Amino acid sequence: MVRVLAASLALWTVGWGAAPAAAEDADPGARIDFPRGPVISSSRITGLAGAFTGVAEGIDGVLKNPASLANRPEHATSWLEVDLALDILQTTGDAIDFDADRVRGGRDADFSAVNAGIDFQLDTFAIGMLAAIDVWTGGDAEHGFEAGLVDYIFAVAQAFGGGEVIAGLGLNVRVLTLLEHLPGDDAAIALASGTLDFGLLWRPRHEPWRIGAQLRLGGKLVPDGSETGTFSERYRVHEAVAPWQLGVGVSHRWTADPERAYNAPLREAKPASDRRYLLLSADVVLSGPVDGAVNLEGFISGAPRRAGVQPTMSFHLGAEGEVLHDRLRARVGTYLEPTRASNNGIGRLHLTGGAELRLVELWVFDLKASFAFDASAGYTNVLFGVGLWH
Repeated sequence: MVRVLAASLALWTVGWGAAPAAAEDADPGARIDFPRGPVISSSRITGLAGAFTGVAEGIDGVLKNPASLANRPEHATSWLEVDLALDILQTTGDAIDFDADRVRGGRDADFSAVNAGIDFQLDTFAIGMLAAIDVWTGGDAEHGFEAGLVDYIFAVAQAFGGGEVIAGLGLNVRVLTLLEHLPGDDAAIALASGTLDFGLLWRPRHEPWRIGAQLRLGGKLVPDGSETGTFSERYRVHEAVAPWQLGVGVSHRWTADPERAYNAPLREAKPASDRRYLLLSADVVLSGPVDGAVNLEGFISGAPRRAGVQPTMSFHLGAEGEVLHDRLRARVGTYLEPTRASNNGIGRLHLTGGAELRLVELWVFDLKASFAFDASAGYTNVLFGVGLWH
């Protein structure tokens, strides 16, 4: 992962804005369909099966709804608040089926991810940055291959009416780095694009429910002119396409303390005598089609399959509860992941879960440790994270 991230930063920095240099008669290579299929996010969002668009809280929620930046934890009443997140994901075993097409990615295929971010909340305004780093490895003894995607999301959000409506805007800079390990030399290329994310959250004052929406514009990731070495024929890439996504979500919370409102005005919440609660959330996400593309997992394993022919829809359900007052929370969820590769099936069902534990107070912050899992046919991951307890 470190090697792919370093290559991503170096290639993108050197080549950003440069025109791709390619011979007119050269094979343009593959076009890769590049959605985010499984829920790859923080331990909280993973434990909730990705049903977070209508919850939208904290820096880790930026991937699901940029409005989450300005949605403060209810006890955060200072003019300036800071939110931090760090989560590490590791799949268990090899030969995973990453894209739900019932085809394993290869004997030595592997996947891992890191999410890290920081959010500054200044009264009703917020600004933050999140890096979502995904790394795939595959190939064979002669052609080892790595692919790394980094989503750099720079976002701002503003709350209106004491927090009844929150709007968010994110600049999503995607960098896809491909590395082919060849005898005596390596080939590397970075493909990049910048797109916009829009998010809205409606949290009616003192009501126990919320509604959220996100629009993520699609984008073409094209070579930035920083290619080094020569790729073998099977790993030539023309471009990668991230499809547009539209997500809508709703959440509802029941509290043990009837005076503890789900949607209290920002910076006006009162201390709760009993913080226990039950939260239910649901999301529907529609992803657009991509013409003439193949799947990333098949491309890495040397057996690309047609992908992204039609729009796909995913469904997410999650539940969260604070089971021990100000100490322990638990989560469970499920979601249907669609198949974008065209060979078979409508998708696969996932079971998710997790927990987070308040640890110690460090300076003015309360630290937490978190855990989550996501299990399905051919795909299992576990996450470990640290962050701030809210």
